Amino acid sequence: MLNWLRTRSRRDLVLALVVAGCFVLLVGTVATAVVRSVPRHVLVTHEHLSGGGVAFDRTFDVGSSGRLEVELGEVDLQIRSSAGSEAHVVLRVDGDAVDAEELIADMGFRVEQYDGVLRIHQDSGDEWGGWDDAYDDLDVSLEVTVPRGFDVTARTGDGDVAVASFEGSVEIQTGDGDIAIEEAGSHVRLQTGDGDVAIARATGEVRIQTGDGDVAVGRVADGLEVRTGDGDIHIEELSGELRASTGDGDIQVTLGRFDGLDIRTGDGDVTIYADPSIRADVELSGGEFFLDESFAMPAQLDSHRLEGALNGGGAPLTVRVGDGTIRLVER
Repeated sequence: MLNWLRTRSRRDLVLALVVAGCFVLLVGTVATAVVRSVPRHVLVTHEHLSGGGVAFDRTFDVGSSGRLEVELGEVDLQIRSSAGSEAHVVLRVDGDAVDAEELIADMGFRVEQYDGVLRIHQDSGDEWGGWDDAYDDLDVSLEVTVPRGFDVTARTGDGDVAVASFEGSVEIQTGDGDIAIEEAGSHVRLQTGDGDVAIARATGEVRIQTGDGDVAVGRVADGLEVRTGDGDIHIEELSGELRASTGDGDIQVTLGRFDGLDIRTGDGDVTIYADPSIRADVELSGGEFFLDESFAMPAQLDSHRLEGALNGGGAPLTVRVGDGTIRLVER
């Protein structure tokens, strides 16, 4: 190398230094571009979370419509909607100090994106992986934001689920958690073992099932089916057909458009608010009956049964209670 330098002119040396400088500048530019291309939100690795923090935080470009699929164990789940085309996934922990990377590995936590689907799940040998047994003092929650045009499907072991406003379908299943839905479009399917269920608005058909929880429904523009073991059912306004049953709870419903109803309860009271002009074939059976005077109906009545045609008859209005009171009240 020394001999080569001795044989070069000053001009050659200057040219060599310029070339070397350009090479260094090019490498630095490429490295900077690579760093800037890293996603804005990334998996938090090699971090010790003391008393809580974020274990996973990442944003995905998913478009304005698609499908969100979530399947996790004992995790509280919150699903928000946005007007954009990005999805944001955040996994939070609260409790004892834990290593974020180790927690992610033990959970088998995975986020996958393919064919318009964003899938969040646990990649484990058994159903939930048994990871939660090793983290008894740790609360884990997942926050997901996806565009409003998405369909949402979620299944959790024993966590609460809250869902914001979506134009598509919403299907939720949880073991023993509460479910709350702000708004859904085409159809809604909600199931929980022993949690309460609340839905504010739905434009499509709604089906709800809970073991021993209360059910609160705001406004439903299509049919509604509700089943609960021993909870109360409250429906603010229903347009469409209603099928509702509970073991020992009270049921209260306000009817908009009337397409028929079938209500059953073991030992609860039933109150129906309706327009007196509705046309219905009425069949009531139970302990006691109370009908507003505005409901003019020729009826056949015995001690525990009332039948008759309201305004000439129409869709069935059937209510059966074990030992409660049935009330038909003007809305």
